[in-house]
Amino acid sequence: GAEKMRDLILERGGVGTPTEACMTGCVIQCSNIFPEPDGKLAVAPLEFETIGLCGANLGLNSLDDIARINRLCNDLGLDTIEIGAALGVMMEVAETGDVPAPYRREDLPRFGDGARAAELVAEVGNGTELGQLLGNGVVATGRALDAKRIPAVKGQAMSAYDPRVVKGTGVTYATSPQGADHTAGLTVFAHVDHLDPKLAITLSRESQILRAALDSLGLCIFNNSAVAQQPELLLNLLSQVCGVELPNDWLVKLGQRVIQIELAFNRAAGLTAKDNRLPEFFECEPLPPVGSVFDVSADELDRFWSQL
Repeated sequence: GAEKMRDLILERGGVGTPTEACMTGCVIQCSNIFPEPDGKLAVAPLEFETIGLCGANLGLNSLDDIARINRLCNDLGLDTIEIGAALGVMMEVAETGDVPAPYRREDLPRFGDGARAAELVAEVGNGTELGQLLGNGVVATGRALDAKRIPAVKGQAMSAYDPRVVKGTGVTYATSPQGADHTAGLTVFAHVDHLDPKLAITLSRESQILRAALDSLGLCIFNNSAVAQQPELLLNLLSQVCGVELPNDWLVKLGQRVIQIELAFNRAAGLTAKDNRLPEFFECEPLPPVGSVFDVSADELDRFWSQL
């Protein structure tokens, strides 16, 4: 948890700090510097998605193991969500014991083995057979190993938010032009019933439109909460900067236009509404303890952008 990481950073001292600004003047200071036991730099930052995908997802509870994997990914230019998801698929296949040739079960990592997971990430840089497979991401890894569960949409790995209990974000995973990108429309902070599939549709659409607008303006995602509640504040600021009075619907229209362009690109690349689907296991395997599945209908996902 966050408290454990904060306490460990403060205990180790050195270069470590539990809060750090990405740029001068930021008051949010969402970043951090995670130190080695001797206080020297391990990685910066060690953040939520990395801890989720390269930690709990792999059966790892050591922040040092996670930081080591994180640092390797940084050095090799790898996404920690993608690598964490791919390692998880490797571990699940190894656990079942059904590993297709030419791969061998004994070469695959196991849940809880942080050292082997880090070794495999390093192999991406060394160009070994398994390293090349891992470096190609979760879809390539899952297909090569005949995995039963591949947590990805449009080729992109899913983040740490399970769509069976945060259904608005599940709709975002399915319908975002970018694939399973939680930053395209994260709904988890809304004060709503996240198990309601009907509410998930509207919540995701509104979130994606606003996020597309803010992305195009170059604004940090952590401004999202403030702007979503009071968009007039941002409109006033933009009006002052641009020297023109912007209408109240300007942000919404900007976000809609951005998404229309992205959808047009996807259509030209051969994608259709049928690609707006989550992996089937989310629809049929209940998530304990609530026993919920992702039950937003295919028809609703097909029609999702028809009102844009």
